[in-house]
Amino acid sequence: MNNISPDTLITFAIFGVSAILFVSNRLRSDLIGVLVILALSLSGVLTPDEALAGFSNPVLIILVCMFVVGEAVSNTGIAQRLAKKVADVGHGSEALLITLLMVAAGFLGAFMNSTATVAIFIPLAVSVCNEADLNRKRLLIPISIAALVSGMMTLVASTQNLISNQLVISYNLEPIDFFEFTPFGLCILSAAILYTLFFGRRLLGPQECSETPNRGMRTSDLIKKYDLHDKMRRYQIQPGSSLIGLNVFQARLRENFDLDLLAVEKTRLRGRQFIKPCVETPFQEGDILLLVGEVEDLKTAAEKKKLQACSRLHGEVRQAMLQEIGAAEILIGPDSSLIGQTLKQIQFRRRYDVTVISVRRGGKTDRDLKTDHRLRFGDTLLVCGAWTDILNLMDERVNFVLLNMPRESCEVLPARHKAPLVVAILTTMILCMAFEVLPTVLIAMLVGLSLMLTGCVNLKKIYRKISWQSIILIGGMLPMATALDKSGASDAISANWTALVHAWPPIAILFALFFLTAAVGLFLPASATAVLIIPIAIEAALDIGMPPHALIMTTTIACACPFISPYSAPANLLAMETGGYELKDFIRIGTPLLFMAATITVFLVQYLYL
Repeated sequence: MNNISPDTLITFAIFGVSAILFVSNRLRSDLIGVLVILALSLSGVLTPDEALAGFSNPVLIILVCMFVVGEAVSNTGIAQRLAKKVADVGHGSEALLITLLMVAAGFLGAFMNSTATVAIFIPLAVSVCNEADLNRKRLLIPISIAALVSGMMTLVASTQNLISNQLVISYNLEPIDFFEFTPFGLCILSAAILYTLFFGRRLLGPQECSETPNRGMRTSDLIKKYDLHDKMRRYQIQPGSSLIGLNVFQARLRENFDLDLLAVEKTRLRGRQFIKPCVETPFQEGDILLLVGEVEDLKTAAEKKKLQACSRLHGEVRQAMLQEIGAAEILIGPDSSLIGQTLKQIQFRRRYDVTVISVRRGGKTDRDLKTDHRLRFGDTLLVCGAWTDILNLMDERVNFVLLNMPRESCEVLPARHKAPLVVAILTTMILCMAFEVLPTVLIAMLVGLSLMLTGCVNLKKIYRKISWQSIILIGGMLPMATALDKSGASDAISANWTALVHAWPPIAILFALFFLTAAVGLFLPASATAVLIIPIAIEAALDIGMPPHALIMTTTIACACPFISPYSAPANLLAMETGGYELKDFIRIGTPLLFMAATITVFLVQYLYL
């Protein structure tokens, strides 16, 4: 490394300091990206325009659009339905459950951020483990592994893939095809599943769960707590019923029969729809009413109003209702203006758009308390209504405290009816990218815009769903590739690398490059690792005379293999926190898998490129 220029030394110093900051975790990664931009610009290695050029890079535009795609997949329930279906099918067998969860996470992660994929699958896996008395530690790391491997499935599946392609283009080489990563992803995912089933899961503890599961409260638990199970019934409005054409207030079910109407179930072209009772929606023949009251009162109302008893809510019908209608407990606060008033005086339903089903006072439940009794401090009310109305009660902190929100409140899917539209848009995206109808960045922008204009994502919330920390980090690290090239740093490193390995056989060079990248990836984010190693790999390939794509694919796949450290990928950290893992668990299960991934990658590269 003779005749090293000052710019080269400065570039090495900047990269070294940024690596130390990443490892020490003393600063947020986006702040490190900003510091890199400032350091490269103020030192004169890059001009200000060059240092800021990362933020105009197509990689960032595509990445932002992929966040929109991921939010649409989650917002419409596609991901949750897939995950729940997998959990239901594999419920009786740990081996089948692991297989299905890893396959589903590997597929879904091709269109979503790996961290978001893990965040969707882990709660379902934990729930299944609690119900089946399985050890969650044997499932959660396999899910994070599959989510990481999913980054190898397509060109847009991970940030490092997009960065690799952009660097390839900057060197005037043939761009990476949309499905060029797919053989690597499929083979490594298959190997990971087999390894986990026959060996890996045994390293993570016994099959039986040794801990008492914390299932959390569900709506059914609230119903049981208030002894309402036998008092909730569904009745269908029959022809000739006097309720037809009336709204909830005109029907006077509470005044005449002491019954509360919780929801109205209507039949639509696209299936059942559950709506909250309101003045704007009159009852129609065939509507099904969800009523709460004493058994005798229910029978009396059914006879007088020509209502036919229906079966209880269960399965998918129950899940559909809980997407619209929910329940919660609220506590009357000490400074509440409602103290001393009855619910009738307050006109609670008109005022808050929710129905008080029952009241607990002094640990005892009594539906009669909700009529003429005056509210006291400490009274607990069970309310029912649309989830949005229940959540609005949080704004009334002076009057009452929202005590218990069932888990179903976190499972509401705002745009679930638009799932077919999202599937159609994503299918079009894949086909257009695969056949290169337009540049990838334009296709991504069209897809993101389509999802927003069609209401598949919430325009008010979408900016909060984009990981701006990642965007700033990548925008700050991309100019590092320019600095490495412009300063001669990548030439210096590749020259020394070439001198070391030029006499080695290709298979040894590929293995060495894979493990070098994986080692750097233990300390740097995947995007930063790609920015550092890929220019070196391209220069080395040109010097050695190997096909550049052979070394590029090896490097990019290695960036997606941080299996042995929970700190190298957010997906691993999420699994670690939920499953209670230690570092040794990741090392124990991840080390053999890393060697398997390296072997598969090297032999596929030899077969496809050499």
